[in-house]
Amino acid sequence: MINKIRKYIAQRQNLAKQPIVETDILLGSKPKNIKHFLTFKEFHKNSHFSIKKIKEYLKQAKGKLIINGNLKQNYISKLMKLVLKEKGEFSVIVNDGYRLSKKRNIENSSQVAVILEPLNKGSE
Repeated sequence: MINKIRKYIAQRQNLAKQPIVETDILLGSKPKNIKHFLTFKEFHKNSHFSIKKIKEYLKQAKGKLIINGNLKQNYISKLMKLVLKEKGEFSVIVNDGYRLSKKRNIENSSQVAVILEPLNKGSE
């Protein structure tokens, strides 16, 4: 997973006009703490499958789901209910929602939509 994260960060840096801060694009997470993540594009490609996959990850290892607050409200609600049902934790993070709301096709954005961190850091 760490290689996927490094590749993602490098890709985002190449697209950026200014240097980026890892924790900003990773919704406050540190790369070493991330067990799984999805971008908006990956999430929206098949949202039903994405939610099902997140549920599987939560069952395997209790975790904290970090949700990008710019997802559509119905997806945020589904993800929050899922985490509560699996007795995990969640955070909803909103960064620059106004600028993102002006994008016509947010579903194809390469921004991170959700991140899963294990609750017990020893199970990475």
